[in-house]
Amino acid sequence: MDITGWTCTGSCGTSGADGVVTLSPVAGATAYGWVSTYGSTVTAGSDPNLIPASIVATAGSGTINASKILSPVFSANSGEALSFYFNYVSADGQGYADFAWARLLDTSGNEVAMLFAARTTASGATVPGFNMPLPTATLTPATAPIISGGPVWSPLDSSGACYGVGCGYTDWVHVTYDIPAAGSYRLEFGVANWGDKLYDSGLAFDGAMIGSAVIGGSGGAIFRGSLITTGAAVSDSGDVSVWGFRGSGQQGNGKLTVASGAQPAKVGSLGKIVALTGGAYHLLALDQDGNVSGWGQSGYGETGCKPNTGIYTYTPCTVLSNAAQIATGEYFSIALDKDGNVWTWGHNLYGQLGNGKSANSQVPVNVNLGGEKARLIGGAYEGAFAVTEEGHVWAWGDNEASGLGIKGTNYGVQQIIRTPTLVAGLTPYASRITYIAGGNGWGEALLNDGTVIGWGLRAALGQGTTSTAASSPEPVQILQGVKQLFARYVGSVALTEDGRVLTWGQTGGSAFPMVYGAFPTERQTAGPVKEIGGGKEHVFYKTEDGTLYGVGYNDLYKLDTSKCCAPNVNWPGKAIAY
Repeated sequence: MDITGWTCTGSCGTSGADGVVTLSPVAGATAYGWVSTYGSTVTAGSDPNLIPASIVATAGSGTINASKILSPVFSANSGEALSFYFNYVSADGQGYADFAWARLLDTSGNEVAMLFAARTTASGATVPGFNMPLPTATLTPATAPIISGGPVWSPLDSSGACYGVGCGYTDWVHVTYDIPAAGSYRLEFGVANWGDKLYDSGLAFDGAMIGSAVIGGSGGAIFRGSLITTGAAVSDSGDVSVWGFRGSGQQGNGKLTVASGAQPAKVGSLGKIVALTGGAYHLLALDQDGNVSGWGQSGYGETGCKPNTGIYTYTPCTVLSNAAQIATGEYFSIALDKDGNVWTWGHNLYGQLGNGKSANSQVPVNVNLGGEKARLIGGAYEGAFAVTEEGHVWAWGDNEASGLGIKGTNYGVQQIIRTPTLVAGLTPYASRITYIAGGNGWGEALLNDGTVIGWGLRAALGQGTTSTAASSPEPVQILQGVKQLFARYVGSVALTEDGRVLTWGQTGGSAFPMVYGAFPTERQTAGPVKEIGGGKEHVFYKTEDGTLYGVGYNDLYKLDTSKCCAPNVNWPGKAIAY
């Protein structure tokens, strides 16, 4: 468990297998995070918000000292699964039992859910704990019984001390919780001494994830969009850096043009960014407070900003607030707000805005999904998708080759759908979709069991054909065991549960066989991979040590920041310092 970016109050850290606390069941686990009362000098007097009010309401005010740790902000969809493991360890018994908790907070620190509170009871169970609030999450096992005995564990000083028969540890317990509404959240783990601090308690945790994405850890959000010759990324601290082509305001520092060969530089006016995307020449960022900012080329209104000069926006502006997700197509933008509303702006020649019109829009346009609330959005080349809480997929824009999942025209022949249309063929999958996006004439979705499905142009779906004559709105299975998927333009990249990176897609025309392939093809990487993304004809991936690598189409210093027009970059890619 990497707790880089987490905020600790009191005593926190990471450990490998130590005493009674083994490594967690998380695949490939090498360490877990923990909070402990041992060594903490933080009291309720010094921090009035130290103990959750929901615990004080049931247990009273007997806390002596405590520790807690707070995750970085993360974005989540309605119905998306939050999951993690915990192991509660206590040297205190049932007479003056200490307690621990985990809860979900909004970005203002308000409690969304008390996931669980652990405290030894006379029966030997720890959840629900004695005089503790009931859990809202699903625990396996449900009651988390204590394994009795004085626990030996370094975060408790390793003495093996025990007060009363309630001492011990739970071993690893799995926790899942379905997010109630799309938005930005933080995860909190805490532990407190009750009545005295002669005997301590702690909470180990590991595998904190939202859907298939790890919460926190080193390395900021990876770019996922359609940028052609520009590179961009988010740092651990939430800053945005840009490199490569910056001739249309992409640097976002108040200048129209920055030399492509200049070193990567931060966008000074942005911070606390949790998601970053973009179209061909514009960028879009979402911060932890739900603000969407746009900048770059805006000939169709795709930045959502009034241009500084001509068609260029070289200082980011706030386009929308209260947002939970962002996405882009080639020259248009999409956002989902926390109330389930979908907004679009930019190019509309092919119906990308979904408002029944053809005029472009510089300001966000509300998309009518038949009165349904969206929980997930995705961009395609010249179209868009929305998955609703009611269990439907809606699509609009260019439907050539049945790329929206609706019976359409042949590849290369556009069919414009200007208003959101229910995709009946995806209804059986809708409640299980965790990611949806597409390219030129095709679309894909990742299901919550790790299955990737696709529809439209078969040459883009890893089906073993390079012919553009074959297309169908009927979904086909592409791959299983996938935890991350990135689909864009002519092909896709997947990160599997066992850590492999595979790609597939078109290889003819301007597409690059080194990036894609007729079948899902495993690629060599520079080390264990934790995140994938990319742009138009290139792939980004980030290794577990936080290094960013680029593969594919390279021009204007996009992948090789030391050479202008170096050859395209093959696997395992080029490390990018930003």
